[in-house]
Order: sequence, then structure tokens, then C-alpha cells
Amino acid sequence: MIFFWFTIYAPLMLQNKWRKKIEEEQTLMRENQGKGGGSQPMGFLCIKPKKKPEINVENIDDTCDLSELSIDETRQLLKLKGPYHKVFNRGGKRDFGNIFTEMEFKWRSFRFLFFDGTLSYMLIYLSLSLIGLSGTYLTYSF
Repeated sequence: MIFFWFTIYAPLMLQNKWRKKIEEEQTLMRENQGKGGGSQPMGFLCIKPKKKPEINVENIDDTCDLSELSIDETRQLLKLKGPYHKVFNRGGKRDFGNIFTEMEFKWRSFRFLFFDGTLSYMLIYLSLSLIGLSGTYLTYSF
């Protein structure tokens, strides 16, 4: 049962969860751009460090070389476009440009699977079934 869940349902669920996460990140980005920073409260001195100009994710096409981008830029691209975007999937092989972005993809995918209620139910059911197999031996041994 768990094998069929991993082969059939898990890829579909991962695509759905990544799609929802991308929509959340894009709405957060739009809201933050719309606010425009705001003013500082009186009496506080805020020194803002110079930031490196961020990439415009909308202008990235599938010819962009991911190894030239920094870790923050590839992570931003992963958050806003998702792992199924054509820039990460070239020639049928998934490439994130660096190991840190790939580990973030794997960690988030693992969390999506682990916190799914269906998988938790099946794992609990499997563990109770395995405990139940030894129950007859324990019951009738006395």
C-alpha cells in the first residue's frame, strides 16, 4: 500500500504542494513590493547595509547558466518559479546549479511528504499491523 502511494500519489501531491508554495511566495513578493519600505520611527537610527541587486526572476530564461548565479539567487528562483520550471530541467535532467539549492528542494519535498496526513496514517497502520503479528504469540504463550 505504501509502495503504491509513493509511486502514484506522492509525485502528484508534491507538484500540488510546490504549486501552492510558489503562489504563496509570489503573493508575498507582490505585497512587499507594493508597500515600498515605509518610514522609520522617530528616535531610531537605521543604517541599512548595501544590498547586492537581486536578479529579476521574470527575465530568467532556459538558456541561463545556473552555475554563474549565487546561492541566494538560485534559492530565490526555486521559491518563485519552483523545481518544475524549465530553467531547472534541461535535457531531462534536474540541475539546481549548486548543492545548497538542491538540498533545500529535497528538504522541502521531504517535509511535504512527511507532514501529509495520509502517509502518517499508513505508517501508523503499518507499525500497528507489525506489532499485531507478534500479538498472537504473546497471547497464547502464557
